[in-house]
Amino acid sequence: MTGIARTKRVFLDSCILKRLARGEWPAEGRTLRTGIDRGDFVLVVTNDHIADYGDCTAEGPAMREALYVDTLHPLWVACGDAVYHREAYSEYLRLTGGSPLPPPCPLSSPSEALLQWVGECGYPKDLQVTVADLAARDRDVTFSGKLRGGFQGDLLGLPPGLSTRLQTRTEYADHRRRARQQSLSGSEWDRQFRMRWVRWLTDAPAKPPDADLHCLSAQVDFSRMPAWMAMIGVERTWYRSQTQSRPSDLTDMRHLALLPYVDVFVAEKNLVGVIEQAKVAGETFVYADIRDWLSSTLRPQC
Repeated sequence: MTGIARTKRVFLDSCILKRLARGEWPAEGRTLRTGIDRGDFVLVVTNDHIADYGDCTAEGPAMREALYVDTLHPLWVACGDAVYHREAYSEYLRLTGGSPLPPPCPLSSPSEALLQWVGECGYPKDLQVTVADLAARDRDVTFSGKLRGGFQGDLLGLPPGLSTRLQTRTEYADHRRRARQQSLSGSEWDRQFRMRWVRWLTDAPAKPPDADLHCLSAQVDFSRMPAWMAMIGVERTWYRSQTQSRPSDLTDMRHLALLPYVDVFVAEKNLVGVIEQAKVAGETFVYADIRDWLSSTLRPQC
């Protein structure tokens, strides 16, 4: 898409988008829309935003708030897990003599973003064809349309339903509470994340054929995987902190994958505080309040 490279990419947490939709920050909402219309920046969303909307709000209010996101014309990355998997698979290619993948590029629809993921990360050809057919049919799928599909999937019992995601997030919060009781050395942390790299590839449909991933894991260079570096830094800091674990922490960790790939990252104060403690923001500007971001980068438009 023309202009994406020179347009600042902006991540806004779901709770911030919802508050803008409710008109809580009218001046900031106008400034945001003006900046998008001028081409100063573009909003980047993922399917994890959809899970946030479906988990936390009844369908009627969620759909009304999602329609507001449509008016901001966002670009899409498949999901945070897709970014983590993409980096893991790219490192696998490098270790086995292949060409590493380019960074993920936000695209104009969720199906195109999904196609980018499965097409470049070794997924089976039949799945790639299925996703390509889907992308050809619904290139104009909107944020609200994607959310509506999630609610319909819940009613039909289709995985992964929004309610299933909420259960998974609750289990993750419980796991974090238990993990905080452990005291791990630096080498133990390193081993855990190398094991996680193996699981990320062996659990996925794109399982590398005939590869001794456990042997390769000793050679993984996390510095080549910026989303993983952010995840590792934040997770280690989070586990050592006294911050109370919440079900939303799982989605926060998925959102964190976008940190190295956007120019501005505006999230909840809890997450931003841990990012600052872990010092993993890199060149991305991180804010816990959209008003702080807009006041520091743009002059409000009346």
